[in-house]
Amino acid sequence: MVDPMMTQIGVVGCFALLVIDRVLKLVKPNGLDSRQTCQQIKDLHKWHDRDDEEGVKVWYVRRSLELAVEKLASNIDIQTRVMQDLLRQGQDLHAAIGQVGTKVERLASAEK
Repeated sequence: MVDPMMTQIGVVGCFALLVIDRVLKLVKPNGLDSRQTCQQIKDLHKWHDRDDEEGVKVWYVRRSLELAVEKLASNIDIQTRVMQDLLRQGQDLHAAIGQVGTKVERLASAEK
């Protein structure tokens, strides 16, 4: 009697061989050169194996982008403070107008 595990291994092995055979048939006619592919992989490695002055890989975050985001954050902070100041001034102005209105009403009622 054949061990079921051996049957499964045999089926998986045959399937793997079929897949490899199909891949090789697709690769060969399309003119893909393994040397060229290896060179392209080496080129990609060289392009991505560069560090900036802080030791961070260049392709992770460009320093110019990081500086632009920091400047944007600073400008947003400044605008937030200006808006808070404008809101405070508006509230003060509203309160002052309310006091003037109350005084005008008192004067108007006192003249009657």
